Amino acid sequence: MQKNTFILAEAAALLRCHTETLRKAILEGRLPAARIGRSYRISRVEIQKFWRDAGGGELFDKDEEADGAVQTPDRSEKKKIGPSKPEAEGPRQLNLPLT
Repeated sequence: MQKNTFILAEAAALLRCHTETLRKAILEGRLPAARIGRSYRISRVEIQKFWRDAGGGELFDKDEEADGAVQTPDRSEKKKIGPSKPEAEGPRQLNLPLT
């Protein structure tokens, strides 16, 4: 299930910027957000649009952006049943003949 709204701190972490940077963009009207109590909620669409306008690329996969899209696991790979692959061992000691 995809997350559709983000609090200010989550959006800042997603964009890797400071919360005050986003708060300033909200107050200037460059980033639309809903104010609930003393905090802001920012929609996924608005975050993506803000990021693109700032010169960034795609933040979310196209599959995630489509409404109602549910990611399904790839069923082409079969699960292996049985013992797992043995773990790699460290280097072995080389025994040289004594002469």
